[in-house]
Amino acid sequence: MSIVTEEYFKAKKLGEKLGLSNEDIRAEANNAVRHRISELTKELVDAFNSTGSGDIVVDGILDGITHSHRYLQSEFWAGMICLMERYSQLPDHYFDPRNELYKTITKRMGRVAHDPDYDNK
Repeated sequence: MSIVTEEYFKAKKLGEKLGLSNEDIRAEANNAVRHRISELTKELVDAFNSTGSGDIVVDGILDGITHSHRYLQSEFWAGMICLMERYSQLPDHYFDPRNELYKTITKRMGRVAHDPDYDNK
C-alpha cells in the first residue's frame, strides 16, 4: 500500500471516529499526505548531499519511475513540470547565488513545457 493511500485510510478512520464530514476528512487526509510528501522530499534532497554522488540518487529515481505504470510516469513528469514552474515563482528570499541559476532554468523549462517552440522564437 502506498504512503498516500495509508494516510488517506488513517484520516478516514479517524474522521469517522470523530464524526467529521467527508469534506473535512478529505482536507485532513490532504494535509497528512502533504506533510508526508514534504518529509520524503527532504530525505531525497538530503540524499544528494549525503551520498556524495548525485548519480546514485538519480539512478534510484529513474529506477523507481521506470518501474511504475506508464500512465503514472506521465503524471509524475506533469507534476515535476508544475513543481519547476512553482519553484521559479518563489520569492527571491528563497534563493541565493548558489541556486539562482536553477530558478532561471526552472522558469525556462516551464515556459518550454507550455510552448515547445519557445527556444526557437
